[in-house]
Amino acid sequence: MSSFFDGEIHVWQTATRQTPPEIFASALRFAAQGHRAVLVQFLKGGIDQGPEHPRTLAQNLHWLRPDIGRIVDCYFEDAERVAIQVLWQHIEACKADYDLLVFDEIGLAVDLGLVTEDQLLKLLKEKLPHQEIVLSGQKIPDSVRPLASQWSEISRPSRSGKIT
Repeated sequence: MSSFFDGEIHVWQTATRQTPPEIFASALRFAAQGHRAVLVQFLKGGIDQGPEHPRTLAQNLHWLRPDIGRIVDCYFEDAERVAIQVLWQHIEACKADYDLLVFDEIGLAVDLGLVTEDQLLKLLKEKLPHQEIVLSGQKIPDSVRPLASQWSEISRPSRSGKIT
């Protein structure tokens, strides 16, 4: 993985819903260097989640999830849609506070209509020059491709357990 903090947009499109561990490790390393980072998991909830309850994984590394009680798949309720939109609005309001923004499962959130493609494209186009943005997961919209500095496609793990 290339180093962060050069103002690029990186896409890690995966074949499964499993996030490459390199993304989390790089975000942690980036934060340990004194840069502010946020990791946003759009479709995974939990107890006391949401923008009102951010988690601090390490100094300078915040972790946000929507205020929902489960992992969203193809079915979701109106309250879950609202919680994900509240999370998106929070990100739009505080995006300038971060040097690195990691959006996990943003492609599926767009595919399900929980975040619009226009919302995502607008945020990417308006990023600050120094900001690094990482998008990971399945179904990243092709409209992101012209904005991406790097586009990696990760297929399923091989029988040996190695990612190909």
